[in-house]
Amino acid sequence: MLKFYKEVGTVPTGELNNYMFRGFNIFPAFWITITTPLPILFLTFIGIVHSLRKISSNKFSPHLLILLWFFIPIFRVTIPGSAIHSGVRHIMEFLPALAILAGIGAKVLYQISNFKTHKAVISLVLISSFGFVFWEVSQLHPNENIYFNQIIGGLSGAKEKDIPFWGYNYGNVYLQGVNWLNKNAEPNAKLALAVGNMVNIPRIKLRPDIDFSNAHMSGPHQNGEYVMEMSNNGGIKKMYGYAFYDTFLEPVHEVKVDGVALLTIWKNDSKYLKHNLIKESELKIRELSTKGSTLNIDLGEEILLTSLRIAHKSENCEAQRGGYVKLSTDNVTWTQEPETIDNIQIPFQWLKRDPNNFVFLFLYKPTRYIFIDTELTNPCLLKEPSVKVFGQSSLSINER
Repeated sequence: MLKFYKEVGTVPTGELNNYMFRGFNIFPAFWITITTPLPILFLTFIGIVHSLRKISSNKFSPHLLILLWFFIPIFRVTIPGSAIHSGVRHIMEFLPALAILAGIGAKVLYQISNFKTHKAVISLVLISSFGFVFWEVSQLHPNENIYFNQIIGGLSGAKEKDIPFWGYNYGNVYLQGVNWLNKNAEPNAKLALAVGNMVNIPRIKLRPDIDFSNAHMSGPHQNGEYVMEMSNNGGIKKMYGYAFYDTFLEPVHEVKVDGVALLTIWKNDSKYLKHNLIKESELKIRELSTKGSTLNIDLGEEILLTSLRIAHKSENCEAQRGGYVKLSTDNVTWTQEPETIDNIQIPFQWLKRDPNNFVFLFLYKPTRYIFIDTELTNPCLLKEPSVKVFGQSSLSINER
């Protein structure tokens, strides 16, 4: 547990690379700026300025405590060597201080004039601004935690600009999907989550006849299951389990806010296909070589890749942990698959993978060269390997 929380607080995530300035992570300050309602942001700024003036004249002022309360949690994840992810939910202790500073700002505005008429106008403006905040947040219900303000253009603007962690709702939308399934799914329907664990949905929330198990996820075998998953800018959309359904199936239901889908439900049936699945076949390998922890494959031509299968020995060697695969059409530019090669992309009964047979699926990727690095010194995967590649060959650009 200590190791986990140390890594959460110190290991940076790649999506925040654009928010680093001389080692400092400016993302927390940026996130707070674009996710705080504008009237509250304005009042907080006034409260900070007023508090700084107070402590300049009285170093024991309670305003000092409030400013420290506000800035220290933010500074803690800004300094070099620290990290943060999923917005700023790991430093929520700054929020009460922000509320107090906004209150101070409101009081400063109210007391700025000695005339009752001016005070009445200011009071009306403040009440109206908070009424606006209440209204715009209520429009998101029950998904208030995906709020972005007008600086970034709301949730749709955050998605368009690909702001890290847009759409993160911490599983809140699953219940909305469950409610739709309870009302619309046929009797004895099968349900799976594309990427999430089954603990994400309490079984008691589902209709008793709905058979919920991630083992139902059949991918290209199209066994008729419903598949549900959240949608955000996280890596889940690149995972095979999500990408297959998103690429080939029209959704049967989406939960949308501000025109952005936060959750999608598919039914893995041929009548919902956007376009036909290609019929895969085993392809010839022009050249294959292994060196240390790596495997190189040259197919001799560009193909659409669907799967790689390797039969191998499993005695006196290391079972696969981690590792990665990269693809290229020209042996110059390479793209790495988002999943490690030990990841089980779809359930075993469909994948037909066991300790002696490695299977990795690809989403119809244009490929000629395949490179695998097991990242192990004595990998079972490369012990007397028998390699087979499947897909479709000699496709023209138009046919793709």
